[in-house]
Amino acid sequence: MIKQFFKGLAKAVSYMNSLGIVHRDLKPENMLFNDNPDTGCIKIVDFGLATIIGPGELLKDKLGTPSYIAPEIFSN
Repeated sequence: MIKQFFKGLAKAVSYMNSLGIVHRDLKPENMLFNDNPDTGCIKIVDFGLATIIGPGELLKDKLGTPSYIAPEIFSN
């Protein structure tokens, strides 16, 4: 089950990246399972902080849920 979850998550993030979409608040609360979690079908929700970027663009804003942000982000 865990293997299918991460496989589904990787596919979803890869798909978003192929469209140039950056979620910027990816956390467990923003991931929903299908009725059967063994299928690996996952839905990512809450795109309130999402943005679209082009090739070579960098994001410099510090956004997201503070308790999920890596400590090194705050040190800069």
